[in-house]
Amino acid sequence: MVVSNDVLHAEWSGFLFKHLVSCQWSVEAA
Repeated sequence: MVVSNDVLHAEWSGFLFKHLVSCQWSVEAA
């Protein structure tokens, strides 16, 4: 499967953003 760098970057950025938000929620809830 060939994916353009722009699409791959967008997917990766979205993944990192969700991960960071989830971590922040976990810290605030603790």
